[in-house]
Amino acid sequence: MELLPADGPIVAALRLPERLTEVSTAAYVVGALGGADSSGRLCGVWCEGMADALAGGDAGADFLVLRNGLSHAEITSICELVAIPVYVKGVAMGEAWGLGATGVVEID
Repeated sequence: MELLPADGPIVAALRLPERLTEVSTAAYVVGALGGADSSGRLCGVWCEGMADALAGGDAGADFLVLRNGLSHAEITSICELVAIPVYVKGVAMGEAWGLGATGVVEID
């Protein structure tokens, strides 16, 4: 079976865990906007809120990591407006999924 070009981001996102517990693994790295990884890892971007999330999505991040706990409305809006996985802090896994997030952040 041959993958379509649109399948690439989906397959890449499958390498991401439900819980981010480390800043860097063999599959991904989380850093500042504009950071790059030459080893083929997925690149996540730390975000403080909506403006950072939109900038990260526009800049080509593979996923977003919300650094602070945000309101449920803010999380839902971000998840609806960006086309990449979003990780949130301060909520349980089931609640995160209900808000549209891919998973939760457990990085201090």
